[in-house]
Amino acid sequence: MAADSYKHILVVTDGLRTSDGVHETALNLAREHGATVTLASSVQEPGVISKLLSPNSKGVFEMVIADKQQRLDTCARQFAAAGIEAKSRVLIGKSSAAIVKEAVESEADLVIRYRKGTMSKSSGSFGSTAKSLMRYCPVPVLFVGDQPVNNPKVLACVDVQHGENENSSILQNAAALGREAERLEAMYCWEFYHADMIEKQMEAKAFRDIVDLSRTVHEKEFQRFKGSHDLSGFAKLRIEEGAVEVVIPKVCESDKIDVVVMCSATLNHPLKRYFGSTIESVVERIPCSLLVVKPAGFVSPLVKPVSTTTAE
Repeated sequence: MAADSYKHILVVTDGLRTSDGVHETALNLAREHGATVTLASSVQEPGVISKLLSPNSKGVFEMVIADKQQRLDTCARQFAAAGIEAKSRVLIGKSSAAIVKEAVESEADLVIRYRKGTMSKSSGSFGSTAKSLMRYCPVPVLFVGDQPVNNPKVLACVDVQHGENENSSILQNAAALGREAERLEAMYCWEFYHADMIEKQMEAKAFRDIVDLSRTVHEKEFQRFKGSHDLSGFAKLRIEEGAVEVVIPKVCESDKIDVVVMCSATLNHPLKRYFGSTIESVVERIPCSLLVVKPAGFVSPLVKPVSTTTAE
């Protein structure tokens, strides 16, 4: 996605939240980008057992839909009062799949959501739906933290081991959020893996030499990366050594970062992994909002491919 600006934003809400920053963030970004907004909430149909045990399950289901739609309509009127074109709809189905389907079919270029539902049983600060969206949503998803996002200071976490698509998506979306250069940073973090174990197996000088060599290689790769991307809009470019789950939260605190941008899938990995170990180790420790992106060409397994077969 060449995210110079966001044109259509999908705001996922349960209609109960008025102070968690999601609505205010959506208002801020919609105003700034001149975007239209769809407010959505999902509800899952009752299963076979529920229908058998509760003859009135259909009636209850319809009541839930009506209640959600009423709440969404109220939210949409608030956006309209602010001069933003907004519509609302209740999504039917499992939350993550329904959100991904709506994001793709409505051609949204940004999804905004809270980290964890009020009824979530998941441990940690992200619920199961949030983690599923990190893995499978092809559209960038902004998980709003404790504070609404407004003129944010943004940290783009690139990886020189990624392909061009992954890093381009990170940088483009970071620039779309932090539209002023002085509020944009890009960082590459590397770690000498298993250093503690390897150090015990080597002489001190030999170990220092191999770490120095590794540092030189990473610094050269970062220089190559800077030369192959337009980073003129970023006020600060940095390379940091250490575990990402330690370094990224530390930089967020020291530089007062409002949004971290990371990529949760890579196309050049032999298994085309989703929600890689790097982002998994970091997300629970990030003290601010998180924007998770995918590389161009990412195809979600939750989206059914369009059949090209023609009838004979």
